Amino acid sequence: MATKKGRTWRRTLTLAFVLTLLTSVTSMAPAPQASAASSYLCKGYAACELAGYSSAGYATAGRTMYWGMYAGHNCTNYVAYRLVQNGMANTRPWSGSGTAYKWGLVNASITDQVPEVGAIAWWNSGAAGVSSSGHLAYVEQVVSPTEIVVSEDSWGGDFSWRSITTDGRGWPTGFIHFIAAPATTPLPPAAPSLASVTPPSVVGEARVGQPLVGDVGQWTGNPTEFAFQWYANGVALPAATSSTYIPSVRKLDATISLTVTAISPGLASASASSAPVGPTAKGTFTVVTPTTVKGQPILGKTLTAAPATFAPAPRRLRFQWRANGKILHGARGATITVGRSLVGKSLAVSTIALSGGRIETKSTSFRLAPVRRAR
Repeated sequence: MATKKGRTWRRTLTLAFVLTLLTSVTSMAPAPQASAASSYLCKGYAACELAGYSSAGYATAGRTMYWGMYAGHNCTNYVAYRLVQNGMANTRPWSGSGTAYKWGLVNASITDQVPEVGAIAWWNSGAAGVSSSGHLAYVEQVVSPTEIVVSEDSWGGDFSWRSITTDGRGWPTGFIHFIAAPATTPLPPAAPSLASVTPPSVVGEARVGQPLVGDVGQWTGNPTEFAFQWYANGVALPAATSSTYIPSVRKLDATISLTVTAISPGLASASASSAPVGPTAKGTFTVVTPTTVKGQPILGKTLTAAPATFAPAPRRLRFQWRANGKILHGARGATITVGRSLVGKSLAVSTIALSGGRIETKSTSFRLAPVRRAR
């Protein structure tokens, strides 16, 4: 219960805030915002519950409208629910719009700059980090006059707990004091635990020779570093402990997965695994320079293939000559001597890259002019 001295101090601060607010509204210039830094302690009902941060029952009760606000993920419905939980009637105590930025304006007489457990943190339209509709959150803990912990829900977003300090951007515009919080208001644990909110994932297509990248996902507890372990068919790969992994030909047809371990000083580490990708398919080659032909298409002359280059370099190359688009069987070398049967036909040659675990890749030259007899 607040002391008489505390209530007098509150009234003095409230009066000063109201005068400032009226001056700002009259001049149409936004009141100066204190800067603040914020960090999420958890996101999502399940992850927050796992980390010890309660939704106070809103995870199931949120389907109901409170104070006429839209149900579900919505900052106004969430804080109205918490106030009804604390003993207020389920009737909005003012008429007109219930949009978040309106709350502090229509309740200016109980809005000030003093954070208290159970108060509603209010961000006006245009405040740093919020939309033009403003934002609301429930104050769960006052660590100091310059640091608070809030729980909140967001339209189009998700439920979360967040720590906010005044040494960055985003400190609330004010705090609305509707009703004192009951003594049973849940407080966060002394230190957050590490827990996976969004599981890790493997980014990329499982192919021989093609890099896969590990996405760590989202975690509670603000991890400072991550450790990685890749698996093929569920078996740990001893040397695969970086954030990327390139499957070798030995892993053709294997499924690939990743386990990420989150680490933070003073907290127990936690691990989570991705869904497997694959099975690993054959890799591909990229044509760096195309195939060309040296020589003149003249009866009796020799034509030589200047082979294409590929990335990565193939283990071997094969050549395939064509006349008018039809394969010349037996002509598989880098050179061909132009015989009488080829007179009047257009020749071309393909370079074919071959390697175990990779798809054969072909680069074909332009067709030459029709073969002619020597003059």
